Amino acid sequence: MAHSGDIFSVVFSPDGTRIATGGSDRALRIWDAASDLSSPLLERLDGHSNDIYSVAFSSDSTRIATVGGDGTLRVWEASDLSSPLFVRAFAHTSDIYMVSFSADDDRLATVGGDRALRVWDAASDLSSPLLERADAHGARICAVTFSPDGTRIASGGSDRALRIWDAASDLLSPLMEIANAHSSEIYSVAFSPDGGHLATVGGDRALRVWDTASDLSSPVLERTDAHSGRIRTVAYSPNGLHVGTGGADRALRVWPLPVLLEQPPPDGTAISSATAACMAVNRRSVLERKSSCADTPAEAQLLPGASVQAVSINPTALGATTVQPRPDILIVKTLGSPSSSLDEVAESEYSTSEGSDPAMARVTHSQVLSRI
Repeated sequence: MAHSGDIFSVVFSPDGTRIATGGSDRALRIWDAASDLSSPLLERLDGHSNDIYSVAFSSDSTRIATVGGDGTLRVWEASDLSSPLFVRAFAHTSDIYMVSFSADDDRLATVGGDRALRVWDAASDLSSPLLERADAHGARICAVTFSPDGTRIASGGSDRALRIWDAASDLLSPLMEIANAHSSEIYSVAFSPDGGHLATVGGDRALRVWDTASDLSSPVLERTDAHSGRIRTVAYSPNGLHVGTGGADRALRVWPLPVLLEQPPPDGTAISSATAACMAVNRRSVLERKSSCADTPAEAQLLPGASVQAVSINPTALGATTVQPRPDILIVKTLGSPSSSLDEVAESEYSTSEGSDPAMARVTHSQVLSRI
């Protein structure tokens, strides 16, 4: 067995070579990710005096931060667990549920049962927080993470609120918040790699994705029955095209996400009327194929000033010159400038029961997103 009790946290090192784990047996273990995991590379059996709830690698994979039920924050050298580099006893006045490194590794954020959010100098002796908000939420805080650029911090907890904070401010008030992001406590939050979206999960079994440039008034994507029990953790894939979730139902699920446009297409992006006849914009501004056209081939048509692409579960990157078919969604992408490489994109029209009408129709929408 990897641990003699529950495993509460598992994380890959950013370089992909190691895995760190912590749990109710108080042990911190580091494993060779390329091995059969028969024995750890390194271990510290008394990493904390109580449960270890969260383990985090620095982005350069050289340090590990741990927190747990003893209210202590520890920072370790990832190649030597004989003694921690820094220790801050009573970093919180109760259990610490989550710790997160900033992308530049200069700061650590911690949250816990005392409702506090604290930011620490990751290279210091942790004697005092750089920033703190003693009542960041109205109940215990279960989740915290830095945005990829380090400018924002997202938090969520038992009060069901989702809040985004300015990581350089005094934390007096959040940049944005929604009081009831979930109908139960929020257990985990994760920024997309580009920082433009935030995924949240919780006790209500829902997975939601939020636009971090908006007022968080409603999710841009959601799945209310993502699991059959509480969802404890969520993570984005490095390319931002998938999110993974896991929870109390013992299921691990990976959900495909669409390519999100860097900016919305201008009003009146032109597509063929044959295509338009089979497409509709739903209530989430998703351009979808109508069920009556389910058998219509999904191809792409290149028009002056715009590219209409059919996208697969593994969508082509923005700016790609190839088209991958998918029968249930089109992404309309406006091209920033003409390019000779666009000649490589196959040009075709949809053949529908109504025929292929060469006349042009116009479709207006502000975002192109796909439901999970």
